[in-house]
Amino acid sequence: MTDALLRGEYLYEEVYPAFKEGTDEKKKTAQLNWIFLKCLAEAGVGFSEQAPLKIADIGCGPADTVINYLKGVDYRPGFSIRAVDFLADYAGPGGKAAANLSAAQHSGTLKIEAYSVRQGNAFGGRLTELLATQEDPEPRNSFDFSFLSHMMYHAHAQADIDTVLRDVAYNILNQEAAGILYHVASRTPRTFQYFRDRYGSRADNTRLTDTPTMDIHNPPAVIEESCRRNRIPCFHLDFSAQLFFHSLAPETWQAFKNPARYAALAESDPQAYEDLKRLYFIVQRSPTEFAQDSSRTGLSDYIDEISEEIGKNQGSLLLEETLQTICPPEASSAFQRKVESALETTRERS
Repeated sequence: MTDALLRGEYLYEEVYPAFKEGTDEKKKTAQLNWIFLKCLAEAGVGFSEQAPLKIADIGCGPADTVINYLKGVDYRPGFSIRAVDFLADYAGPGGKAAANLSAAQHSGTLKIEAYSVRQGNAFGGRLTELLATQEDPEPRNSFDFSFLSHMMYHAHAQADIDTVLRDVAYNILNQEAAGILYHVASRTPRTFQYFRDRYGSRADNTRLTDTPTMDIHNPPAVIEESCRRNRIPCFHLDFSAQLFFHSLAPETWQAFKNPARYAALAESDPQAYEDLKRLYFIVQRSPTEFAQDSSRTGLSDYIDEISEEIGKNQGSLLLEETLQTICPPEASSAFQRKVESALETTRERS
C-alpha cells in the first residue's frame, strides 16, 4: 500500500516520524524535563521516595516521549505510567505505546512498576475513566505528574482546551502535583508556528486527512488564557529547537509543488521525500486539497515562502517552544512558589 501522500491524502502517523527524525525538539525537551524534574525534587515537589511516581501521559503517541522524559530521572521506586491517545495505531490493541512501554520495562531503560494504555478522546472530560485500571478503578486526584506534550494542536476548539485543562487540574492531579505541557509557540514571524498558522489553518477537506482543521493558534498563549479563566495556576519557560532539512536543489522545491511528481521523487530521492513529509507535518493538509488551493495560502505559495526561510537559515526552521506547568487550584501558595522557583532554576541551568 502506498503512502498517503502519494494517494493525495494526509495521515498524521505517516509523516510524524519524519518530523521526529529531523528535529532536535525531542532531545531538547527530554533534557529540559530531566532538569526540571530534578529541580522539583530539590524543591520538595512530588518525589517522596516512598512509592512509584504516578504519571498520566495524555496524548501519549507511541509513548517514546514519556520514556525519554523520565529515563534521565534517578528515582529509586520507579514509575507507574497511565497513557492515553486518540489514535488506534498508538493506543489501540497491539499499538505502539504499549509495545514501547513494555520494551522499556523489560530492558531496564526505565524502571516501570506498572503501566496501562487506553485509546480515547482526552478532550472529552473523561480522563479519570481513561486512566483507571482494574487495580485502580478510582484514580481521581491521585497522580503526581501529568504530561500533555505537543497535543493541544489536535483540539478542535477553545472549549476542548478548557475541558482537558480543567480535567487535569481538578480531577487528575493530587493536591501537591504538577502538570507539565510542551508546545510550539508563535512569538516571531517565519518560524514553525507561523507557517502552520498561515498555511495550515485553511485545511477543510476532512475526507482526505485524519487531522481536523487546526483552530488553535499559538497554543501556549491559549493555554495561559484558559488557565486564567479557569483559576488554574500556570507558569512558563520559553526555549527553542530546530527542524532540519537536507540540501535541496531548486528543481526539487519545484517538484514539491506538484503532487503528481511525488511518487517519482520518493523513488529517486528518498531524503527529499522525507523532507516533503516534514513540510506536510507543519501544515497537516492533504496534497490534493493543498494543491487545488490557488489562493495565497495554497501549496505553491507555501513552498516559495518556506524554501526561502529554510535557505536563509542554512537548512533549518526555528521552532519557538514553551514549557508550561500547571498546579491544582487548591494547591497552597507555598507549593505554587516551589513550582515557580523550580522552573526559574531550570531556566538558569538549561
